[in-house]
Amino acid sequence: MSPNLTCSDVFAGTFLISFGVCGIVIHFIVLYAMFQLCREIVGFRFLISQGFADIFLMVQFGVWPGIVILMQDEVFPVEIRWHVHIYLDFTWWAMVYHYPIVAWSRLAAIYWPNWFRCLKHRPCLLIVSIAWITGLLQSLIEHQFPWFVSLYFDPKAYGMNADWAKYSADGTAQYYLLINVTSMILPFPFYGAAIYILLRRQDKQLISPNRKRRSVSTSSTIQAQRQISIETRLLIPCIINTILFVVGQLCINIGSRVEGKWVKWLVMVILAANSFVNPLLYLTFSSVIRRQLISDWEITQTPPPFSLQQNSDYPSSSGSVALHHTHYRQPSVVRLTKQRSGEDI
Repeated sequence: MSPNLTCSDVFAGTFLISFGVCGIVIHFIVLYAMFQLCREIVGFRFLISQGFADIFLMVQFGVWPGIVILMQDEVFPVEIRWHVHIYLDFTWWAMVYHYPIVAWSRLAAIYWPNWFRCLKHRPCLLIVSIAWITGLLQSLIEHQFPWFVSLYFDPKAYGMNADWAKYSADGTAQYYLLINVTSMILPFPFYGAAIYILLRRQDKQLISPNRKRRSVSTSSTIQAQRQISIETRLLIPCIINTILFVVGQLCINIGSRVEGKWVKWLVMVILAANSFVNPLLYLTFSSVIRRQLISDWEITQTPPPFSLQQNSDYPSSSGSVALHHTHYRQPSVVRLTKQRSGEDI
């Protein structure tokens, strides 16, 4: 920590670090629950990948600039600003391209429910890798053009800085605007189609409420119906997530035209908040995740059972008895087949 810090430096840096660390911890808690459930809930696999992108952004827009402010130093040498910005843009574009992929996954879960819930891990991994690979390639390619201006963390500016005159005149600002606006538009056709399909299904159910249904429901069909219900209800937090991303981008676009270190600091907070809010939305709207975390917590708080074993070291006529802990943990994954019909998510 620099000895020349002012009170505003301490506040700005400490807040960003605390905000970033808190967001990272919450992300890992929610991702832990999703990891345990992703075998049955395919949609969680896409949200896990998006969650890791959010963690990277919490580091680079929360923890990283906070450390820069408190140290009053750029941390990395000036000579490698170009290389550092390749990483910064890579994680940013990876996050951006997760939005249409997640939106597509919501449409697929609603339009092709039986196919989607049977997806293996490998196809899901290949789909989410599109965001990471595209983001890396785009970041590498854009940095090869002479008109592209790299940004860097400036401790005096409380955020990112650059040659703003060249940034605006040579086309870098227009390039970011084009890609970001496109990324904001892409998810909504998927969400619109998904909502339209849901409304049509609801209308059909209202028109023919007395249609014949199968009299026998096996446990597998009940589980499949609940999986589909969970996938459908995940649509709500995903749409809110995308809307908040759009609002955040609009605020950043307005703030980038205003000078002042606190404006740039606020831009860092908004960028970090876009990622911070995602796990909170999943915790709010998904009771499956909440029950999984509660189940894990109850297991950690429950003392292990005792077993009675004969102690062979001290034999006696009656046989001395020793108490031994058994290292046994009950399965912690919340099974969908045991959920009540009203608690699908």
